Amino acid sequence: MIKIIPQPNEFQQLQFHNSKNLLIFSAGFEERCIAFLKEYSKNLLVHCHVIIINYPNINKEWQNEIADILEISKFSYEFIDDISTLANEILSYKPETIFVDISSMDRLTIFRVLKIVDEIKITYNIIYTEAEKYYPLIDFYNDLIDFSNKNYELAFDKYLEKENSPLVYSYDCNLFEDENFIGLPEPGYPVLLVSFFGFKRSRLQLLLQSLEVDKKIFILSEPLREDLKWRKDLQKIINFDLYQKNKTFVKELKTFNILESYQFLESHICENLTSLKYNVILSPLGSKGQTIACFYLWRNHKEIRIIFSLPKKFYPDKYSLGYRDTFIFTFEFLNKNLGKTWKPSIQVTH
Repeated sequence: MIKIIPQPNEFQQLQFHNSKNLLIFSAGFEERCIAFLKEYSKNLLVHCHVIIINYPNINKEWQNEIADILEISKFSYEFIDDISTLANEILSYKPETIFVDISSMDRLTIFRVLKIVDEIKITYNIIYTEAEKYYPLIDFYNDLIDFSNKNYELAFDKYLEKENSPLVYSYDCNLFEDENFIGLPEPGYPVLLVSFFGFKRSRLQLLLQSLEVDKKIFILSEPLREDLKWRKDLQKIINFDLYQKNKTFVKELKTFNILESYQFLESHICENLTSLKYNVILSPLGSKGQTIACFYLWRNHKEIRIIFSLPKKFYPDKYSLGYRDTFIFTFEFLNKNLGKTWKPSIQVTH
């Protein structure tokens, strides 16, 4: 099912039938990369061009199915490996409306694509499809925790015994800075690090080991879905020592409440930027929804420095299984709720 945010109306009621649309998504290694494309091609007969961002040497499974859907739908399409060409591809097509599907994009790709699309100033909507199941799976959590007393320290010790690169799929990682997101640091100011607990402990560890920071804010993510509530507990286990040492600096936020995440980040970070005079480093290691909030925070406050913690090797079968609902965050919602606005340079009429 496709759900529109903020309106609950059905996808078919979005009157884009006569628009010249552009769909951008990644041919990733999760099945949900094709979910929106399937529904889109089934429900709308539109003039549409599709740009698929490849993950070279990783994506194999879904390429043929993607091509089959596009051929049947008679959409024009192209695969690209280099995001630096994306702006030219968009401008050459001259779309009236853009859909950006972030479901199978990594966080760095999300930032890069949204920056390009946002600066072109054509109306765009962000699409996200949730997975049916996420790794680590619930059996992994059940093996760690004793439900009679929920001893997180004991569970953490058991976790460390199990930790290896295929299991956590980012055991070895590197810090990376894109020149577009390096911020505007003030010499001599103390440093505030804002980041997220998650299931990739080594990514956060590397940040803390590599950076000299004076203040920290960590976000513990709570899933909205009842069948995933246990994942909040698992984050506490995987990050037990870091969580215990920094409890007073931890904020709990919903994984899929973009507005809540944005408002928290802006209020706390902007306070430190202005009144307390910190250089702020933001590392977007949270959920995809929280990554959208992080992007818009940077978009509105470019003095913030963004640092990405990236795995040296991908384990494609350790991310997610299947897919559920797809959500469309409309241009109207994003611009109304997430800070500074702009008017599209191309006015679309329906």
